[in-house]
Amino acid sequence: MTDGSLSVTCAGELLLLHPDRALLWPAQRTAFIADLHLGKAEVFRRSGIPIPEGHTHADLQRLDRLIADHGLQRIVLLGDFLHAASPGRSTHADQFTQWRARQAALKFIVVAGNHDRRAAGRELADSVEWHLHEWRAGPFLCRHHPGRAEDAYVLSGHIHPVVFLYGSHRERTRVPVCWMRTDHAVLPSFGSFTGGGDIEPTRSDQLFAFAANRVWRLPAIER
Repeated sequence: MTDGSLSVTCAGELLLLHPDRALLWPAQRTAFIADLHLGKAEVFRRSGIPIPEGHTHADLQRLDRLIADHGLQRIVLLGDFLHAASPGRSTHADQFTQWRARQAALKFIVVAGNHDRRAAGRELADSVEWHLHEWRAGPFLCRHHPGRAEDAYVLSGHIHPVVFLYGSHRERTRVPVCWMRTDHAVLPSFGSFTGGGDIEPTRSDQLFAFAANRVWRLPAIER
């Protein structure tokens, strides 16, 4: 793909892994993303930690580009939409509400994650469609926590999977990945102010790294 995306087949469907750490389902004009953690920087600033502003605006701009470039009609967020419940009026909620007004035709579905537990179904309820546990679309079951299901391929988040890539002279870099297993996938975090968790893939797993504005299929694990 000219935009750095990489096509994969999953549960009989053609999907695109996009460099902006999104999984696109072109046939349904849908994007799956995970772990936006909207308002995380604001939570830190309220605690006295001097985190710069701009993360929410930047992430919403990335969504704008995805919607425009791929004609998206639906976004499905696999948990941790918000970093924490808001104590009152918040800048990130105002920004998201204004963004939704501009993207009013878009369907925005949120499967609640552990960070959403106090806000699910309550905050921004006029802007998103909350689902407390899971949501199904065709062969895919959307959840926050990874794991298998009896009759569907599970799409999940929560872990923020990352791996180390090694170069010469003992150089290495840590990159986010989409971790695709035989019965479920774990998407990288979409939010620009999130950490990452190391994973232990097996030989049957597929790893796709997001780096240098491209998606890269990594070699199979030798174990």
